This record gives sequence, C-alpha cells and structure tokens, in this order.
Amino acid sequence: MEGTTLVVIEHDRGALAEASLEALAAARALGTRVEAITIGADADGLTETLAAHGASAHHRAHHEMLTDYAPEAWGEVVASAVRAMSPAVLLACGTDRGNEVLAQAAARLDLPFAANCTDLSPGDALSMTRLRWGGSLLEDATLSAPVWIVSVAHHLFEPSEAPTECSTVDVEAELDPALARSRVTARVER
Repeated sequence: MEGTTLVVIEHDRGALAEASLEALAAARALGTRVEAITIGADADGLTETLAAHGASAHHRAHHEMLTDYAPEAWGEVVASAVRAMSPAVLLACGTDRGNEVLAQAAARLDLPFAANCTDLSPGDALSMTRLRWGGSLLEDATLSAPVWIVSVAHHLFEPSEAPTECSTVDVEAELDPALARSRVTARVER
C-alpha cells in the first residue's frame, strides 16, 4: 500500500497513552509511511518515543485552547491535518478518547469511520474485521473512501519498537472559540 498513515497520539498533559504505541504498531503493519500528530504543546517532548516506534514525522499542533483535552477542538485539528496532508489512512487506538476524536474528525470531513478494527487488509478498499457488541460479535466489512478513518481495537496490537529518523513539524491550529464548549478546564484530585 502506498501513502501515509497519520496516527493520532493520545496523551494526558504530555504523558503518552500506551494505547498510542499500539496504534503505531497497527499503522506499521499497513506498510505505509507512518506519521504521528500530537495536540497541545505538552506533547512536544514525545518525538523521541514516536521515532522509536516507527513515526517518521511528528506533527505538533499548538493553540491556546489545546492545554487539555477538548474533543471538538482535537477533532478539528485532526480534520485540518487530513485536509492539509491527504493521508491514505487516519488511525488511532479504539479507546474512548481515540474513538471520540476520530468521530469528530470524520464528521468534519464528511467521511465514514470504522471503529475497533481487529484486522486491516488494504486493497482498492480497506477490508477489515471489527469488534461489535463489546466483542461478542465480529463483523467483516469493507471501507471505501478517499481517506480511510479507522480505530484499532485496544490491547490487540502489541507495541514494538521500529526506530526511524523522525522530523518535527509545528502546526499552529486555527480554532473557532466555539470549539472550546466541551473541554477539560480543571481537575480535582481526591
């Protein structure tokens, strides 16, 4: 398969989610160039780890609204990246956050989104097996779209290192303030 797979990297204030390493492993299995996108300056320090897991580029999105998780803003950032980069595949791990961000991006791009895939076979279309009904049902499906937007089932792909050279690309996001209506603004630890 030719093209690029853009992987959405989950983090919590700069702490990498292990699920993102699973997504990078799944992306490498597609045989495409693998690039990663992080959202918010707190994740800028993840380049070395992303390179160790096969990402050849680290796109670092910045904006004052991206200081913590905001699903609508993250979805718009990812959609903007897809518009600018035209990857063949947009991929994340099928965690709650990964699925939410991809759903937001897919809606903004008016493209289909296939969640919780266990097997991906690229061709003229993307053939896949998906977990449904909490894993009690496996669905075989095919996805045809200009960009394949998929999440992979959590805990299915084993994170593994595949060191590569990784460039960094800083992206200044343009976001409407209305996209901040749902976001984490404070945390209370008990």
